[in-house]
Amino acid sequence: MDTTNAASQEIEGYIEAIILDTIYGWVTVTPVGFSLSVELDGIVIGTGDNFITREDLISRPFAKEFFVKCELPITPLDLVGKRLQVIAKDNSSRISLRVWQPLQEAGNLMNIDLLELKKACNSIPDSYKKNFFKEIGFSKVGLSFGRISSDGFAQVGRNGHLFLLSGRNHLSKLYTGDVVINIEDWLSCFARRRDMMKLLGIRYIQVLIPEKSSVFHDYAPYTASAGSAPYLDLIKLGLDRDLPICDVLPDLIAAKFTTPPYPQNDTHLSTFGAEVVVKTILRFLDEPINYNTAKPVDHLSVGDLGERFAEDGDIREIVPIYHTLYSSGAESQIHLTSSTDPESGHRGRRRIWQNSAAPIKKKVVCFGNSFFERGVHSGHLSWWFSRLFSEFHFIWSPTLDISYVEEFLPDVVICQTIERFLTEVPTS
Repeated sequence: MDTTNAASQEIEGYIEAIILDTIYGWVTVTPVGFSLSVELDGIVIGTGDNFITREDLISRPFAKEFFVKCELPITPLDLVGKRLQVIAKDNSSRISLRVWQPLQEAGNLMNIDLLELKKACNSIPDSYKKNFFKEIGFSKVGLSFGRISSDGFAQVGRNGHLFLLSGRNHLSKLYTGDVVINIEDWLSCFARRRDMMKLLGIRYIQVLIPEKSSVFHDYAPYTASAGSAPYLDLIKLGLDRDLPICDVLPDLIAAKFTTPPYPQNDTHLSTFGAEVVVKTILRFLDEPINYNTAKPVDHLSVGDLGERFAEDGDIREIVPIYHTLYSSGAESQIHLTSSTDPESGHRGRRRIWQNSAAPIKKKVVCFGNSFFERGVHSGHLSWWFSRLFSEFHFIWSPTLDISYVEEFLPDVVICQTIERFLTEVPTS
């Protein structure tokens, strides 16, 4: 029996977040005979007895934060149609806790194809859009957990961190198994690259960079984990087959407890995150980590996720960057010797740097993407590699161009991709 009516005056509470198999929220814990359980389709899948005092609830007598680990995987989608409920009861009442509106909307949106959502939004007259977005929870309400950007691509997580929600790669669905990744094709691609480079006497490494939602999985507003299953399977199977895969996920996760490896408002690495990745790659290459940096300086950045919440006004974030790098007391002397940009888009962009004061006297060619970028600041991996190696080439491309490698004959070839791009296997 559901006695939500009169009983709600005695017991109050909300479901606020679902992360992996754990559900979070708050409830007023009554003194006598109180219990809390999670039901999925009427079956109890978890019970709660961990209640924590929370500062924002001190005005409510007996209000406590709760978290319940469930026996089955759960997502906000399970809240649609009340399949998933949190039941609180004491000696005199029993209620189903209400769902915080942004979390409810997240569940609703998970059930809507993004193209359908965008089509529906585009059909709304501009004069009505503001009120429409306000009604469905897309309004300007600050960085409240679960809030979704008006374009449907980004979502607010815990501690104000923004996360990519969807897009052409359907990022959030990587964690639920709804996106198919052809792991064997990727492994074959890596093996072909290794064999081609071996014939040329060139060292090749494959760098896989995880999503922010994999590193900060416990902050994400949707179901996420420390690496999606396809990403983890690809690394495990690749290493089992002696493929030269450089896995940076463990080091990035370890770093988040001291220096956040991703800014709050961006999917890309922070200066400190880039440094973590660089050190991991250097260890993989058996190269000494022989450099020093000056104290970082503050820099204002909008971020590729922050710009999706432009209606909030000033969305800039202060991020630290390094201005220079030293080795054996000498400052890097980098020279941009070649710069090529395509007429449109990013693919085909190329930069070549030389550095007479580099601590590592080797030539490196990298085929990668926006995590290397143009080396404008120390959040870009190219900023580091151009200062650490005597010659560094960056080509924005998902494929390895064998003719380019044969022309320049580097000591090392780096191919780099990111977790959400695993949906598209390159041709070479």
